[in-house]
This record gives sequence, structure tokens and C-alpha cells, in this order.
Amino acid sequence: MSLLVFLLSIAGEATAVSGKPPENDLFPVIVHHKSATCGTLVESQWLSDQKEYEAVFQAMFKGFMSDTKPQPATIDFDNKAMLLVSMGQQRTGGFSVTLASKQMEVADERAKIQVQWKTSKAGMVAIQMLTNPCLLLEVPRGNYTVIDVVDQSGKVQQSITVDQK
Repeated sequence: MSLLVFLLSIAGEATAVSGKPPENDLFPVIVHHKSATCGTLVESQWLSDQKEYEAVFQAMFKGFMSDTKPQPATIDFDNKAMLLVSMGQQRTGGFSVTLASKQMEVADERAKIQVQWKTSKAGMVAIQMLTNPCLLLEVPRGNYTVIDVVDQSGKVQQSITVDQK
């Protein structure tokens, strides 16, 4: 028991000296949109300003058959950015991407976002239609230049370059 207390006190001292905990930093991630069909958008991308975000948002809902289309949010782009995570165009149903953790881990100038990356299995019965699963995420700006999108097995599905302008 006293070994545990000693280890905890060392961790506390490391925090007091450096100003932050010795482990990787965690930051909140917010889902703004999740869909199996994200218009014509097939590439994941970092969105660093309101104009860029609104253009992508409009492309996501191009051809949307409804009188009430969703409207883009107003984002504080001085402190945050938007990240579009797209699985690209798929020929069948059975594909999806969902946020697995509401926190983004940042270490060594790389951020890591955990997702559930579901693909259609060979031989599985699936609807025959074009889909484009995606997530639109709000993330904090920070000390990172790349965001790795990591699936449930720990595999990096995508690495997205970040322009912190």
C-alpha cells in the first residue's frame, strides 16, 4: 500500500513541476454529423475556417430531399476546427464509421481519434447502393500536425494533415 502512495506522490510532483500530467493530453471531440451518405465528399479533410466548413457542409447535403435542410453551426475557429472523416465511396451498405471515444489524445505533435470502423464482410448480404459513410467532428486546435483515425483494433485507417493556420 505504501508503494502505491509513493508512486502517486511522484506522479503528483511531476505534474506540479511541468504544469501538466506526465501522460498524453486528452481533449474533447464533438460529433456534429454522422451519416452513411455524405454527398459527394469522399476525402477526409481538416477544415480551418467557417467558409471552408460551410462549403463542405453544403456538399454533404447536396441533393438532400427535404424542405428543412440542416444548417451549419457557427464555430469558434480561433480555438477549434472541424474534421471530416470519410470512408470514401462504397458500393454496398454495411459500412459505417462512428466515434468510439469522445476524447482525442495528443502526443508528440500527433493527435489520435478512436473510431469504430465497420466494413462489409465478404459474402455478407448487403444492400446494393453507393454509400459514403462519414463523421463531421469539432476538435480543439493544438500542438499537433497530423490526426490519426484509429479503428477498434488499433489500426490507423487514415492520417490527416492539419494546417493550424
